[in-house]
Amino acid sequence: MQIDCYVLQQLVREKLPRLHDHLLAHNCSVDLFATKWFITLFLDCLPQETGFRVLDCLFYEGSKVLFRISLAILAHEEERLLGFKDIGELLMFMKSIMDQTWLLYCHEFIELAFQRTQPLSSAAIARLRQRATEDRLLKIT
Repeated sequence: MQIDCYVLQQLVREKLPRLHDHLLAHNCSVDLFATKWFITLFLDCLPQETGFRVLDCLFYEGSKVLFRISLAILAHEEERLLGFKDIGELLMFMKSIMDQTWLLYCHEFIELAFQRTQPLSSAAIARLRQRATEDRLLKIT
Protein backbone atom coordinates (compact mmCIF):
# COMPACT_ATOMS: atom_id res chain seq x y z
CA MET A 1 0.00 0.00 0.00
CA GLN A 2 2.81 2.41 0.88
CA ILE A 3 4.46 1.73 -2.44
CA ASP A 4 1.34 2.54 -4.44
CA CYS A 5 0.80 5.71 -2.39
CA TYR A 6 4.38 6.67 -3.23
CA VAL A 7 3.66 6.01 -6.92
CA LEU A 8 0.54 8.19 -6.77
CA GLN A 9 2.51 10.94 -5.00
CA GLN A 10 5.06 10.91 -7.82
CA LEU A 11 2.35 10.92 -10.49
CA VAL A 12 0.66 13.90 -8.83
CA ARG A 13 4.03 15.65 -8.73
CA GLU A 14 4.49 15.02 -12.45
CA LYS A 15 0.95 15.55 -13.77
CA LEU A 16 -0.54 18.01 -11.24
CA PRO A 17 2.44 20.03 -9.99
CA ARG A 18 0.40 22.91 -8.50
CA LEU A 19 -1.67 20.47 -6.46
CA HIS A 20 1.45 18.58 -5.42
CA ASP A 21 3.04 21.78 -4.13
CA HIS A 22 -0.18 22.77 -2.34
CA LEU A 23 -0.43 19.41 -0.60
CA LEU A 24 3.23 19.58 0.35
CA ALA A 25 2.82 23.09 1.77
CA HIS A 26 0.04 21.79 4.02
CA ASN A 27 1.91 18.63 5.06
CA CYS A 28 -0.72 16.53 3.34
CA SER A 29 0.44 13.29 1.80
CA VAL A 30 -1.80 11.52 -0.70
CA ASP A 31 -1.76 8.43 1.49
CA LEU A 32 -4.11 10.24 3.90
CA PHE A 33 -6.94 9.74 1.41
CA ALA A 34 -5.59 7.36 -1.25
CA THR A 35 -5.06 4.46 1.16
CA LYS A 36 -8.83 4.06 1.53
CA TRP A 37 -9.28 4.40 -2.23
CA PHE A 38 -6.78 1.64 -2.93
CA ILE A 39 -7.85 -0.74 -0.14
CA THR A 40 -11.51 -0.57 -1.16
CA LEU A 41 -10.76 -0.34 -4.90
CA PHE A 42 -12.88 2.85 -4.78
CA LEU A 43 -16.04 0.86 -3.96
CA ASP A 44 -16.45 2.67 -0.64
CA CYS A 45 -15.59 6.06 -2.13
CA LEU A 46 -17.56 6.28 -5.39
CA PRO A 47 -21.21 5.88 -6.28
CA GLN A 48 -22.07 2.20 -6.79
CA GLU A 49 -22.36 2.15 -10.58
CA THR A 50 -19.18 4.20 -10.97
CA GLY A 51 -17.38 1.84 -8.60
CA PHE A 52 -18.48 -1.15 -10.66
CA ARG A 53 -17.19 0.52 -13.84
CA VAL A 54 -13.86 1.05 -12.09
CA LEU A 55 -13.78 -2.68 -11.30
CA ASP A 56 -14.53 -3.50 -14.94
CA CYS A 57 -11.57 -1.39 -15.99
CA LEU A 58 -9.38 -2.83 -13.24
CA PHE A 59 -10.05 -6.40 -14.40
CA TYR A 60 -9.37 -5.42 -18.00
CA GLU A 61 -6.35 -3.14 -17.61
CA GLY A 62 -4.86 -4.02 -14.23
CA SER A 63 -3.79 -1.92 -11.27
CA LYS A 64 -2.80 1.00 -13.48
CA VAL A 65 -6.50 1.92 -13.41
CA LEU A 66 -6.26 2.79 -9.71
CA PHE A 67 -3.79 5.54 -10.58
CA ARG A 68 -5.89 6.73 -13.52
CA ILE A 69 -8.98 7.05 -11.32
CA SER A 70 -7.06 8.78 -8.53
CA LEU A 71 -5.50 11.28 -10.93
CA ALA A 72 -8.83 11.94 -12.62
CA ILE A 73 -10.52 12.76 -9.30
CA LEU A 74 -7.65 14.99 -8.23
CA ALA A 75 -7.43 16.72 -11.61
CA HIS A 76 -11.16 17.35 -11.75
CA GLU A 77 -11.21 18.78 -8.23
CA GLU A 78 -7.81 20.49 -8.43
CA GLU A 79 -9.08 24.08 -8.31
CA ARG A 80 -11.30 23.34 -5.32
CA LEU A 81 -8.46 21.51 -3.54
CA LEU A 82 -6.11 24.43 -4.18
CA GLY A 83 -8.61 26.69 -2.42
CA PHE A 84 -8.44 24.84 0.89
CA LYS A 85 -6.27 26.62 3.41
CA ASP A 86 -5.80 23.81 5.91
CA ILE A 87 -5.43 20.07 5.86
CA GLY A 88 -8.63 19.49 7.84
CA GLU A 89 -10.85 21.12 5.22
CA LEU A 90 -9.07 19.28 2.46
CA LEU A 91 -9.40 15.89 4.12
CA MET A 92 -13.08 16.46 4.97
CA PHE A 93 -13.74 17.20 1.32
CA MET A 94 -11.84 14.10 0.21
CA LYS A 95 -13.89 11.97 2.64
CA SER A 96 -17.08 13.29 1.03
CA ILE A 97 -15.90 12.90 -2.57
CA MET A 98 -18.65 10.33 -3.15
CA ASP A 99 -21.21 13.14 -2.79
CA GLN A 100 -19.95 14.94 -5.89
CA THR A 101 -22.67 14.66 -8.54
CA TRP A 102 -20.23 14.53 -11.45
CA LEU A 103 -19.16 11.09 -10.25
CA LEU A 104 -22.67 9.73 -10.83
CA TYR A 105 -22.08 9.83 -14.58
CA CYS A 106 -19.88 6.75 -14.66
CA HIS A 107 -19.30 6.55 -18.42
CA GLU A 108 -18.20 10.18 -18.64
CA PHE A 109 -16.05 9.77 -15.55
CA ILE A 110 -14.23 6.72 -16.92
CA GLU A 111 -13.71 8.51 -20.24
CA LEU A 112 -12.30 11.49 -18.35
CA ALA A 113 -10.00 9.22 -16.34
CA PHE A 114 -8.50 7.72 -19.46
CA GLN A 115 -8.22 11.01 -21.35
CA ARG A 116 -6.70 13.02 -18.51
CA THR A 117 -4.05 10.48 -17.66
CA GLN A 118 -2.54 9.88 -21.08
CA PRO A 119 0.16 8.71 -21.32
CA LEU A 120 0.37 6.38 -18.35
CA SER A 121 2.14 3.15 -19.15
CA SER A 122 2.43 0.01 -17.10
CA ALA A 123 6.19 0.27 -17.54
CA ALA A 124 6.20 3.73 -15.94
CA ILE A 125 4.18 2.42 -13.00
CA ALA A 126 6.58 -0.52 -12.64
CA ARG A 127 9.59 1.86 -12.62
CA LEU A 128 7.98 4.03 -9.93
CA ARG A 129 7.15 0.95 -7.85
CA GLN A 130 10.74 -0.26 -8.20
CA ARG A 131 12.08 3.13 -7.12
CA ALA A 132 9.70 3.16 -4.14
CA THR A 133 10.86 -0.31 -3.12
CA GLU A 134 14.51 0.69 -3.39
CA ASP A 135 13.93 3.91 -1.41
CA ARG A 136 12.11 1.94 1.26
CA LEU A 137 14.93 -0.61 1.49
CA LEU A 138 17.49 2.18 1.82
CA LYS A 139 15.54 3.66 4.74
CA ILE A 140 15.43 0.29 6.50
CA THR A 141 19.18 -0.34 6.30
